[in-house]
Amino acid sequence: DLPETLDGGHLVTAVLRNGQRIPHVFIARRNEIIGIYDAEHLTFEGKDVAVIEPVDWTKPPQFFSMNWLRLDGAQPPQ
Repeated sequence: DLPETLDGGHLVTAVLRNGQRIPHVFIARRNEIIGIYDAEHLTFEGKDVAVIEPVDWTKPPQFFSMNWLRLDGAQPPQ
């Protein structure tokens, strides 16, 4: 029940079952990981996520499109 934050999706921190925290994970349609900011590759699977935490939008991050690891096949603008 998170409010949408970006283009119909949610920006979250994924907390994995092993306790690792993955910040700035973008999810769409409530169950699809489509991107991770400032990551070079995907290091976990959806089944590894134990908890998702919303990003604090009172301190919005400054994102640059070229720093997104896109998992949906789309290429970020250069």
